[in-house]
Formats: sequence, C-alpha cells, structure tokens
Amino acid sequence: MKILRVNLRRETGDVEEVDPEVSSFIGGRGLGVALFTREVEPSVEPLHQENKLIFTPGALTGSSIPFSARHSTTSISPLTETIFSSNAGGNFGCELLRTGYSGVIIEGRASSPLYLWIDESGVEFRDASHLWGSDVFSTTMRLKMECKVRFRNILVIGTAGERGVYFANIMTQLHRAFGRGGLGAVMGSKNLKAIVATGNTSIPSDQYRDIEAGLWKKVVDGVAGLKLMGTSSILQVANDNNALPTRNYSTTVYEDAKMINGEALREYTINRSTCHSCLIACKRVTKSKKHGIITEGPEYETLMSFGSNLCVNDLDDIIKSNYLCNRYGLDTLSTGAAIATLMEASENGRVQYEIEWGDGEKVHEVIELIAKREGIGAELACGARAFAERCRVPSYTVKGMDLPGHDARGAAGQGLSYAVSNRGADHLYSMEYIEEYGDPGRNNISGKAERVIYNENRNAVLDSISLCKFSVRFYTLEDYLKVLSKITGDASEEYMQRLGSRIVQMEREFNCKRGFNREDDTLPEIMKPAGFEEELDRYYALRGWKENGCPS
Repeated sequence: MKILRVNLRRETGDVEEVDPEVSSFIGGRGLGVALFTREVEPSVEPLHQENKLIFTPGALTGSSIPFSARHSTTSISPLTETIFSSNAGGNFGCELLRTGYSGVIIEGRASSPLYLWIDESGVEFRDASHLWGSDVFSTTMRLKMECKVRFRNILVIGTAGERGVYFANIMTQLHRAFGRGGLGAVMGSKNLKAIVATGNTSIPSDQYRDIEAGLWKKVVDGVAGLKLMGTSSILQVANDNNALPTRNYSTTVYEDAKMINGEALREYTINRSTCHSCLIACKRVTKSKKHGIITEGPEYETLMSFGSNLCVNDLDDIIKSNYLCNRYGLDTLSTGAAIATLMEASENGRVQYEIEWGDGEKVHEVIELIAKREGIGAELACGARAFAERCRVPSYTVKGMDLPGHDARGAAGQGLSYAVSNRGADHLYSMEYIEEYGDPGRNNISGKAERVIYNENRNAVLDSISLCKFSVRFYTLEDYLKVLSKITGDASEEYMQRLGSRIVQMEREFNCKRGFNREDDTLPEIMKPAGFEEELDRYYALRGWKENGCPS
C-alpha cells in the first residue's frame, strides 16, 4: 500500500509504504484515522499549518461492487474541533486510485495559492493565483480546460474555503461534497485551491466477480424511495414520525411539508445523476424556472435545512439556496442552521439585521454574505453555536455541529447516536433513525445503546471499505461479510464489529486528548429523551469506557 506525502511548504512529494498495522484498517475512514492519529499531535489547532488533510479511497472504491464510490478525507474540524472524517461520492476517489496511491497526506502551508497535479510519477505544484477568488463552478471549468481532464478528476474549494468559513466544503464534480465540519476551510488555510488526479493504473476487481452479480440483482430488485425520489423521499417520512426540524428546531412537524417533499420536488426534476457503480441514481438534477438555474439536488437534509427549519415552502427558493451553497462550497445543513439561528435572533431583537421566517429571497442574500465573510455573514461564518452564544439564543448543536434532519424527539436512539458521535451530530454515524421510523418504541431510549454501538461499528467499516451507507437498504449482514471476506480473508460478524470498534476507539482517544469528555456527549435540553443519562452510562459501559466518556 503506497501513500503519497505532499509537503506544501517545501513543495515535495514522497512515496511511502504503509506499515502492516496501519494498512490493517483497510482504507477510507479507517486508514485515514489510523494515519492521522499517528501523524498529528492532538493539541494542533484546526487552521494551523501543522494540521493535515489525508485523502483515502477505500478498498472497494472504483470496483464493480454496487455503492462503491465513496472516498474519505480526515483532518481536525474547525467547526467541531474534533478529529473529523468526511466522505464524498462521485468518481474522484476512483481517479485518485488510478494514480497508484492508496492515500495522499497533505501537510504544511504553501507560501502562495497553488493546486496539485497528481499522477503515477508523483505530484506537480502549479500556480493557482489565477484561480484564487473563483467559485467552485468557475474553478472546476477552468481546470477542466486548462488540464484537459474531466470533472471527475478535479477536487476544489470555493470562496467559502478561501475565506475560512468554518463549514466550508471540499467539492468535486461541481456538486459532490466532502460535507460537514469545514474541511474546505482547512484546505483554504493551506493555500491549496485544488487537486487534479489522473492516471492509468488499473483498479483490480476480479476477486469480486463471483459475488457481484448477486449484489447487482439485489439493487435492481430492491424497492426503495431512493430510486423514485432520491433522498427527498425521506422528508415526508420524517414529518410523519414527528422528527422533521422546523422553525429552528423549535418543533418537529412542518405544516407545509407536502409543498417541499419528494413528490413536490418531482415537478422540478429534469434528470438523475449517479456515482460510480450505482444504479440507484439518488441524485436529482432540478431546474428552477423562477431563478433560471439548473443544479444537482437538493438532498433531504437541504430540503429540511433551507425549507422546514426556515419555514420556507417555495421549492424554487430552496433549489437556489442549494445551488448557491454548491457554487461557493458551503455545507447546506450548517449554512441553513446558521441562518435559522439568525432568524430567531432577528425575531427576538438580538441583532440589527432583519430577516423573517419564510423569506427565501433574503436567505440567498445571507448565503452570499457568509461565503464572502461580509456583514452579518462574517458573524455567521464561525457556525450556529458561536453565533447563538453571542446573541443569547438557543443553540441546537452537538460538539458544535448542527443537528441533522432526524430529530431526537421522534427517534430517541438517534438522539443518543448524535450525542456520542465522535464528529458531532451526524445522522450517518450510526443511522439509528432507519431502525426507529415507524417503530412504536421510537421515543423510548432505554435499551438502544447496544444497537447504536453495533451500527456505529458497522458504519465505520463501511466507511473504510467505502460503501455508500444507503447500501443498508439493499444488503444484508451476509452480503457485507462476503464483500469484507474478499478484502481481508474469511471475515465474521465478530471481526467486522471488532474492526469498526477499533476505528471508533481511535477517534475517541484522540478527542479525549483534545479535552472532550462526557460534558460534550449531550443534546439540547428540549431534545433529551427521558432516561438519556442512564442510557449514556450503559453506552460507556458497553464500550468499556470510563464514566467521563473516555477510554480506560
């Protein structure tokens, strides 16, 4: 397993072999976390040059196995200040693997803006001064022409990453994001505008031939709303389960949900987009005639964040909000949450800036201000928690990260998952909501710790072999073990759980060294289910951790 180490300050690129202990974490999130915790001191600040970015495709990335397009980036988040692994779909991970490297470590800070050209021969450092200041779309188009590559070969930051917005994304293929946590700001702090990866190294997949046909059949035959409406299908389900954040998380049912749900979005959908080796094509390409734009999305979390949580029921306005975030490289969920906090502060007279609930047009103005760190946007750019504290309004975050669209008041086990997640409130860390929606016991947290742990461990492995987590709607445990056995040898359920637990444990140990403890494993009071502290104790005991939430 070869890793390319890129030092931006010295402009050097060295190829290194990964030792067996680190390579046992396979790839993706596991490999990224194993490398990062060895490479970076826990005391490092997120935007300091000593922080690093580690890009790691997974063992399955680029293979013929369905759902195998994911790839990871690991760093310290400026939004949460935790160790943070983010992953994206699309095709960039495949192109990175074709250069012959299983990962790229980015360290140091360039003296002036540059971008990287990576191929089998190593890395070339190219001037990016002509790109600095450009948004995601402009930068990607210019690099496509300049480098004579496809969109899939290009990874960039936009205006938000350059300006150090704490929830800036790293973007690829125009609309795909390494989202949440602000790793785009880390990339911007290094004066790194983009990475172009291209190569001809083959990605072996012959070992999967005997199982891939069966997996493809499951995907073709499976019935899921994802096929019909993409992730927008989730909105009505969340609303029906009293779990749809509305009006800055003050309630969990939106009376206008049918105006922005998956069925409504179908009227704006003109095409579908997909990732490598995926027939689901859950990405919707939408058109707003009102604003004269075509974009990819919005996903469910974006419909919630710019729709119900802001009381905006106009899909044209939500589509434009999504478009602007992709253009500037902003996380849609955190951007919407920051604006929801602003709306509440404005309503209570805590800020001079005036914006009313449901004003979609004004939302677009604020997005521009956040991306450019101008006016009220400069205050919002550090995230909803910091802004809420300054304005003395409620903050709906865990470890600084805004709560997603599956409210704990409608899914208590998901609330526990938010609280204990090592990267802050994250619906994908265990995906407990999938088990809870429609379950009469969804509001009871008692006894949920075991399942949260099981799903956390499983998802850590999926992030490492780099399977999209939507695969859980189509694959069984047996399917996962067949795939994992092709990578590691005969793999049992116990082995899968042990590997996932090791990854979660590494993250937790790193965070504890940064000062995190039980006080950070919590929820906003209005979202805490009865028995929360008792179930948190059980979670720690089952993990073998101390009462303060740190490993022994």
